[in-house]
Amino acid sequence: GLESDFDAAIVVTAERNLLIKRAAKRLGISIEQAKARSESQIDPNEKVEKANYVITNNSDLSALGVEAEKLWKTITGIRSDAIPL
Repeated sequence: GLESDFDAAIVVTAERNLLIKRAAKRLGISIEQAKARSESQIDPNEKVEKANYVITNNSDLSALGVEAEKLWKTITGIRSDAIPL
């Protein structure tokens, strides 16, 4: 794969049934079609194994934003207590 071309790999994942529901809604396809697409892609566990960082997104966009911000601070070395409010 292309993993060696990058400093780090970040994977955002969720429970399988949630991924399928989201894909069906986003793409305007049936649950069955979304399942078929999911099964034709790389296994999510394999993605997680190859990742340097993993965010689990089983909630809403707001929660995802919080987790992404935490990861950004981890990657960049920014301490949350060092950021002026």
